[in-house]
Amino acid sequence: MTTTALKSKINKAIALIEDEEFLKAVYSLVNNKSKDFDYSYPHSLKNELEESSENYKLGKSKTFTLNEVIKKVQKNLSK
Repeated sequence: MTTTALKSKINKAIALIEDEEFLKAVYSLVNNKSKDFDYSYPHSLKNELEESSENYKLGKSKTFTLNEVIKKVQKNLSK
């Protein structure tokens, strides 16, 4: 079963439950799990990422192909 299908089944099942204490417990579990994925960045990092992204789009950033990176790593590892 896919995660989308599971989420749909969970939503339908929860919609039928009237037990407030049980729903609070489920909410607590879900809320705690969702906090695991709460990524927040400092404002300075967000600005730096936006600037880097803009420079990339404008062709101002030096980029490397995967093969170039692999060759450079292999060269540095062989030293």
